[in-house]
Amino acid sequence: MYEIHKGEIGELRKATTLSGNTVETLGKIMGLSNKMADPSASIGFCGKDGQSAPTGTGAGWMSVKVMTVGG
Repeated sequence: MYEIHKGEIGELRKATTLSGNTVETLGKIMGLSNKMADPSASIGFCGKDGQSAPTGTGAGWMSVKVMTVGG
């Protein structure tokens, strides 16, 4: 999670994972950037009941009003 200061991405505060309802989170997006994260920087997994699928981080930065964060 990065600090946003005066509209600019600041310091990395903590490596995190996101949790919760994706559709609800998408509805709370306040803004998107045209800068892309390095898709090879972090590979994660998503799944339930013992199933998992690899996920990546190849997307733009975004500002979300409220969301559940763990890490």
